[in-house]
Amino acid sequence: MSKYILEDDKINIETTLFFLTQIFKKTYQYSIFGVLLFLIYFFIKGATYTASISFYANYNDTPKISSSSILTSIAGSSLDSDDLGFSISNYLSSNKLAEEVVMQNYIIENNEINLVELWGKDYNKIFSFNPFRMFNKIERSFQLQNNLSDKDLKLLYAVETLRENLVHSENRKTSLHTVTVLVEDYPELSEQIASNIFQSIISYSNEVTNIKAKEKKQFINNRLNEIDNSLRIAENDLQLFLEKNKNISSPYLVLQKDRLERNVMLFNQLFVSLSDQLELAKIDEKDTTSSLFLLDRATASPYKIGRNLFSGSLQIYIFIYVFFVALSTFRSRKSLFK
Repeated sequence: MSKYILEDDKINIETTLFFLTQIFKKTYQYSIFGVLLFLIYFFIKGATYTASISFYANYNDTPKISSSSILTSIAGSSLDSDDLGFSISNYLSSNKLAEEVVMQNYIIENNEINLVELWGKDYNKIFSFNPFRMFNKIERSFQLQNNLSDKDLKLLYAVETLRENLVHSENRKTSLHTVTVLVEDYPELSEQIASNIFQSIISYSNEVTNIKAKEKKQFINNRLNEIDNSLRIAENDLQLFLEKNKNISSPYLVLQKDRLERNVMLFNQLFVSLSDQLELAKIDEKDTTSSLFLLDRATASPYKIGRNLFSGSLQIYIFIYVFFVALSTFRSRKSLFK
């Protein structure tokens, strides 16, 4: 049997199998040790559960042009493909939503608690089974300001935890949004958080609509007063003209009369149009409906996420074995390849 795996650009199968068998005999204990570590991690680490809620953001029950839809069109095409007047993805990453959600109370095992108390208590714990997360915690501890109180640190940690475990996806063709929340140990908590996030989006949507409608109403009301004054002036000018000119027969007087009547008609049409817009703005100011339409309610998944016991053990075993094969091949490259 040739001692080379690759000789004259040909692979020797017998030598290759022998080489792999020898590595297996030398490294199987490392693979077993790696699997044992994975099993310990699997049973010690808390289970992670998910809950998802999906909704459409382009619902419109009437084709009429209201003041809110005018505001949306003025805002431009840079917004998400919905009719809300703001970006859902931007709102989900905002401090407003995060702080609002973590400060709310949740029912966990018949106890009422907020996420600042639940998650914030671990703000100074550095150790983690996930080495990347542990390194991030260490780096984060050096970057924090020294003047932050324990309350501030707990709130900050709870907000960061929520953001790390919040996943948002959007179908831009249908404006279907899906929000998924990942929570360790408590499947019912993920469902409650997802529901509160959806309610927060609805509240903010109504707030945007109402505030913009209030601004619109004030603008229209001011403009309506200006048009009303202009209409009164035009009507007075027409009245004075008719009182001074009882017999309108000359072309010049006829032309003057037509101009004055057009001014009255124009201002009258503007007054009626602005009055309609004012009523729409008043409705939008008090409107509690939303363009969001719920598709699937927040429901906790019956399955835990992450690697399962058997496939995870097999993957760890194969990874360690392949690593040692690559390492041994590199070290013995001069004696294995001709």
